[in-house]
Amino acid sequence: VNPKIPDPQVNAKTEFGLLLTLALVIAPHISHVPLWILALTWILIAWRGWMIKRGLRHTNRWILNLLALASFAGVWLSVRSFVGLTGGTSLLIMMVGLKVLEANSNRDRHILLLLAYFLVVTNFMNTQDIGPALYMALLVVLITWTMVQPQLAKNLQSGRPALKISFQLIVQSLPLMLILWILFPRLG
Repeated sequence: VNPKIPDPQVNAKTEFGLLLTLALVIAPHISHVPLWILALTWILIAWRGWMIKRGLRHTNRWILNLLALASFAGVWLSVRSFVGLTGGTSLLIMMVGLKVLEANSNRDRHILLLLAYFLVVTNFMNTQDIGPALYMALLVVLITWTMVQPQLAKNLQSGRPALKISFQLIVQSLPLMLILWILFPRLG
């Protein structure tokens, strides 16, 4: 028998933390992706914030479907491709914006955070300068903290223990990262 694992406590504060994290992860793509894609994604994130503030949980399916079709058509018309660096990143950013509107479960929130990690990686394909790399490292800590925080929010008032756990997880992952960096060829 598999006991049901209780969902961690997710409140408006946790939701707004997720939305802020996603907005910050998308920001570095401003020079690599058409501006309207970023603007629309930020509008969708803000719309979700408004929905949370109003206590609304669901977005109408018809609206989501129309937004999805219009978004895919817009990406195609702007970039002329869904593959490649700009096309793939543009499509991924749009999918994050659309997923935000339909995220109603903890599973959806985890998917959004995993997509945020992918968006951090896509930025490294455009630039490998130290400034953006430091910003990306901070974003990885923020994404990890956003993932850990709801697990601890029930018992703790402060975010510091979650931040400590986030740093521990990242430090523990460094040996694997170095092994992958050595074994796999780098682009460029």
